[in-house]
Amino acid sequence: MYDYYTRVHKINNLLWVWNCRLREGYPGDEYVDVISVDIYLPDVKMLEESHTPWAYYMAWSKEFCIGEQYNSVESLKAMYASDYAIVAENKM
Repeated sequence: MYDYYTRVHKINNLLWVWNCRLREGYPGDEYVDVISVDIYLPDVKMLEESHTPWAYYMAWSKEFCIGEQYNSVESLKAMYASDYAIVAENKM
């Protein structure tokens, strides 16, 4: 994909994101701009204590935010109520 976009189509203003937990598949720093990992919802207390610099987080849709299969209502409330979170105000 990298060669196809950069060499064939000469598109050189792309940001390349690596999202995988397996080190053996990492293509190398020359091909990757951002390293990420999918987790369901980070623990807000852990983030506050470790000062982990999260750029953003979100609870996708459907079963990830409707019901409690992946995230409890309490953990969602704690995350969005935390001083560590920046949330958009509801202006409706």
